[in-house]
Amino acid sequence: MKEIFVLYHATRSLLLRNHLVELNIGLARTVAHRMEDNCTLGYQELFELATMGLIKAVERYNPEQKYFTSFAIPYCKGEILHYLRDKASAVRIPRGLHELSAKIKKARATLSLQLGRHPHDAEIALFLGITKAQINEALAASRNQKYVWSLDSKLDDTDDLTLGDTLVGESQPTDRTDEILRKLTKAVASLNNPAIDLVYLQGKHPKAAARILHTSEAQINALLWQGIEQLSKLEICDLSEAVQIAADSEELENFEKMAGYLLPSGMAFLHEWLYGQLAAA
Repeated sequence: MKEIFVLYHATRSLLLRNHLVELNIGLARTVAHRMEDNCTLGYQELFELATMGLIKAVERYNPEQKYFTSFAIPYCKGEILHYLRDKASAVRIPRGLHELSAKIKKARATLSLQLGRHPHDAEIALFLGITKAQINEALAASRNQKYVWSLDSKLDDTDDLTLGDTLVGESQPTDRTDEILRKLTKAVASLNNPAIDLVYLQGKHPKAAARILHTSEAQINALLWQGIEQLSKLEICDLSEAVQIAADSEELENFEKMAGYLLPSGMAFLHEWLYGQLAAA
C-alpha cells in the first residue's frame, strides 16, 4: 500500500485517492461501530462522517510517515466529534438527565463490586427502578455533552488552542503503541475466535453475536474470556504501558477500575475493557 501512497502523493490522482479510501474503509467502519453506543447518531451516519475523515487523512498523509492507521484514526474520530459539537453545542441537557447519569455511574460501580463483572443495562435498570430506555437517554445525553466539552476545552490556561484543534494535528501515537497494536492485531487473528471478532472488532452485542453464531449468550461470554485469557498470556504489553494506553483513551472514568483489575506480567486475565480499547485504537 505504501507504493500507492507514494504514487498518489506525487500525482494527486483522484482515482488513486478513491482506491486508497476503499482499501482503508475498514478504519471508518471500526470507528463508527465503536462510537455507535456513545452517541445518538445511527451507525450509517457515523460511518459517513468517519469516511469523510478518512478521505481527508488520505489526502494529507505523507508516505514518509510510518503508519497510516495511526494517522487516519484521529481524522475519522475528529470528523464525528466536530459534527457532534456543531449539532449539540447549543443544546442544554436537562438537570434530571445529569442527575440520572450520576446515579447510573454509581450503580454501575456498586454492581460491578457485587457481581465481579460489568453489569448489563437491564441489571442497572432493575437496581435503580428505571427502564433501559431511561438509561440509554441519560447516557447518550451525557456522552454527547462530554464530546462537546472535550473538543472546546483549552489545553492550557493561557492558550487559545483547544483539544478539537489538535484532533487532526501532528501529534501521533508513539512507535511503541503502534507496535503493541500490531502485536494485538496479529494475536487476535491467531486466536481464530469468532466471538472476539464479532463483539470487540465489529462492535456487536454478545446477544447479537450469539444469534449470528447460532449459540447462547453464555457460550459467547465464555469464548470472550477464553480469548482474553489467551491474549494475557502473550504479554503483549506490560502493566505500565497498558495503564498508559487506557489513560489516553476516551473512557477516562474507567481508568481507576481498569487499573485495579490489572496485575503485573503473568496476570490471569487481561481486563475486557482494556482489550476493547486496544482493539479500537
